[in-house]
Amino acid sequence: MMYSRCTRMPIFRMKFWRACKAWELSNSTRILGIDPGSRVTGYGIIESDTGATRYVASGCLRVGDGAFAGRLREIFLRIGDLVEEYAPTHVA
Repeated sequence: MMYSRCTRMPIFRMKFWRACKAWELSNSTRILGIDPGSRVTGYGIIESDTGATRYVASGCLRVGDGAFAGRLREIFLRIGDLVEEYAPTHVA
């Protein structure tokens, strides 16, 4: 696992912390929905602000064949990238 030098905090946690800080500056709620799968994992992101809901993004994370542990690691890393990019406030 990769760690930052100054805090010894795992990189994924740092990305999540930055995403949470970004959310504190806005009034909207952003939700990341995950449809789990070990070869294809689906995701969707919506945003809600004062009663209005809008589509943000959706897609599939295709990790193919290979060792189960390797596929889980790849899903973990890609979900981390989604959290960093879209800064969801909730995950379902």
